[in-house]
Amino acid sequence: MTEAIDQEITDIVKGVQALLPIIQAHREQSEQQRKLAQEIVQAFLESRLVRLLMPAQWGGHELSLDALAATMTELARADASAGWCCSLYCIHSCLLALFPQQAQRDVWEAQPDTLLAASFAPHGTARQVKGGYQISGAWPWASGVDYCSWAILNAALGQDHPQGSAFFLVPRHDFLIEDTWHVCGLSGSGSKTIVLHEAFVPEYRQLPYTDFLSTHTPGSQLYTAPLYHLPHSIAFPIALIAPILGATTGAYEQWREALEEGQTLFTRQRVANLTHVQIRVAEISVQLDSARLLLQRGLDTIRTGGPFSSHQIARQQRDYAWIAHLCRQTVEQMYITSGGSAIFTSNPLQRYWRDVHAMTAHAVLNFETAGTRFGHLELDPMLH
Repeated sequence: MTEAIDQEITDIVKGVQALLPIIQAHREQSEQQRKLAQEIVQAFLESRLVRLLMPAQWGGHELSLDALAATMTELARADASAGWCCSLYCIHSCLLALFPQQAQRDVWEAQPDTLLAASFAPHGTARQVKGGYQISGAWPWASGVDYCSWAILNAALGQDHPQGSAFFLVPRHDFLIEDTWHVCGLSGSGSKTIVLHEAFVPEYRQLPYTDFLSTHTPGSQLYTAPLYHLPHSIAFPIALIAPILGATTGAYEQWREALEEGQTLFTRQRVANLTHVQIRVAEISVQLDSARLLLQRGLDTIRTGGPFSSHQIARQQRDYAWIAHLCRQTVEQMYITSGGSAIFTSNPLQRYWRDVHAMTAHAVLNFETAGTRFGHLELDPMLH
């Protein structure tokens, strides 16, 4: 990384570390109420952390994906749900920056710290009417939505429409929140369901999904920063990978500390002196290091700015899915190695175990899908 990027990341991480005591003090509350504690969200807003990827024109920091990865990894070490929601708040600002300028003005001119929820799958339908669209549907998995004033929702435009679907920007007064979030992992993320019935969205508040898939969006014509010119398939998954890696790192730190202090049940032998435990530590730590290195390689590739070949994009997607696999495997091994103590709710490891399993279940991180795409390109010389 360049010296400027290094300093940028160092400064922002220092700011994030000041938030960790607040997150740690309220993570149990988030778990119990099935959404982030108000105090955590307020800390995000007061620190202006949610402006990380927001264009400078609207008062944002307009930083890089390197900064996103570093800060959200740090947040999720303390609590996966906090890291997950904040990471998505940031990347959703990046998504809004791709919309027409008037849509951005509607959100950011009055309130630069506005939080946005989003749903990328086309769970709803859009019917074109005079001046815009009527939108209806139900969009699940809307993380952090309870604190959001706007939502960006993908809706189908009809079978014969050349664009297939589009993102629509909808204000809070137009949608309901259905409390469907009764889960065993990532409970504090409050990833509930957004419901709309015949909500009107003006024409300028839509972004065709085909534009989003390309690098040619209204926002790419407005801003010169590389962030707003990247293919979404290699940029947006960073927002998922960073909290997964952070939570796995937090789990490792808790697990290693427990091993350093632990004794066997019957012989009272120091656990850290057992050879098989030392081997597990070596194995698990190298898996975690491998995940970090894969992420760093991905960030290094993104920093070149492209253009990116189909093979490069497929390799990035493969690597993201494998990072998720490594993190899930790592927390699983730590959980098993911890024995019976891991089942107690007082043991932080069990929450990390549940949360990492929940995060890595995201459809974008499915290795069968990513692996098939990469393998097809890798084995066909005509596609290299």
